[in-house]
Amino acid sequence: SSLSSEDEQEIARALAEAPGPGIPFQTLISLERRTLSVSAVWSPAPELTWPKFEDAVSRRADATGHRLLPVVGTGDLDGTHWVAYEIGAAVSLAAHIGPQWPAGSSLDLVSDVGQALDEAVSADLLLWELAPGTIFVDTRFGALLTDLGSAREALAELTVDEADALTFVPPE
Repeated sequence: SSLSSEDEQEIARALAEAPGPGIPFQTLISLERRTLSVSAVWSPAPELTWPKFEDAVSRRADATGHRLLPVVGTGDLDGTHWVAYEIGAAVSLAAHIGPQWPAGSSLDLVSDVGQALDEAVSADLLLWELAPGTIFVDTRFGALLTDLGSAREALAELTVDEADALTFVPPE
């Protein structure tokens, strides 16, 4: 992890303010020198989900590409597994698209997202999820991706009995 203990304390504060299990939650955290996007999954049985989550995040962290934003940290906070991505100067897709969005820009964005997905598939990443909260736009680099569903991947292999006790908090 390239996060300082102060950075992790900021993440803990942000996760403590999440609206609760099962409610969609995404947070952007502005630190002194960078901005992070944090995705989380809550589990009352972290001993079951943490190894799978950690493995999924590790594979995502090892994947490199021009359109895959870097993983800068991961952790568990009282059953909430989280992963942080450095987004630099990028803004979320939702914030980037306005009411007067030109058609040509939409085509460029779709092409950029396609290239990002191609990079992910080329890196042997499973694409469990692609949502507006996982797409960021940088005016210099185009569309960039953060989480591709690490939490869903971690939960996908659980038995029905185990899954009944779990709640997914998607990043969007």
